[in-house]
Amino acid sequence: MRDILLQRKKSKLSDEDLRQKLKSGTSATRADLRKSLTDKRPSVFRRVNVILGGSPVCNSSVKAIKEYQRKAVSAHRWPAKREVETPIAFSELDLTDIDHPHNDPLIVELQIDTCEVSRVLVDTGSSVDLIFRQTLIKMLVDLKEHQKPSSRALTGFNGSSTTLLGTIRLNVFVGGVSKLIKFSVIDTVTQYNAILGTPWLHSMKAVPSTYHQCVKFSTKEGKSSRSLGTNDWLEVC
Repeated sequence: MRDILLQRKKSKLSDEDLRQKLKSGTSATRADLRKSLTDKRPSVFRRVNVILGGSPVCNSSVKAIKEYQRKAVSAHRWPAKREVETPIAFSELDLTDIDHPHNDPLIVELQIDTCEVSRVLVDTGSSVDLIFRQTLIKMLVDLKEHQKPSSRALTGFNGSSTTLLGTIRLNVFVGGVSKLIKFSVIDTVTQYNAILGTPWLHSMKAVPSTYHQCVKFSTKEGKSSRSLGTNDWLEVC
């Protein structure tokens, strides 16, 4: 095997040539070849870093970002003691009634304020919780009374920005747990009624799984609960 690999290096044999050359080899030789071909990986010659366009926690100011960074470093060096909670895990039992394979987003139905709201997208890539103006109108929420103005702009992954109409605080109920959530209000056409991002997920200490089509979290009693995804996104809005 070593002689063949050395010969490959000198003569620059292609993978296909190497496969043909070792086709009649022993089972051990074929196993070594399979591992060699599987482990092939190009050398790293460039690094792509993360581009972060501001965080709700930092309010996008340089001073706040530096303070947030110092807290993150301190938390890493001197971790605080935390209470042991019920472990959250997913299993094959969570795949009941789910057609596989699928590429479905995680859509849930839950209570926001006094309304049952369907087509709510759970998005781990969103650093804000969004609710749309048309949704609030359907919920009969008095925007003039409850909405606070905001001039902040939201930036998408492609660099495009949308200016907020304002912010509004609404209670979100799921699995017997209630959280007062600060929603950013925007006016745009979408198939969703709201988008729950990392602020809601982290406040709930919830773990979503698009594969298992559910969100799991711990209740006040310390038990594990879950909110099932729906297929409302397939319906015509």
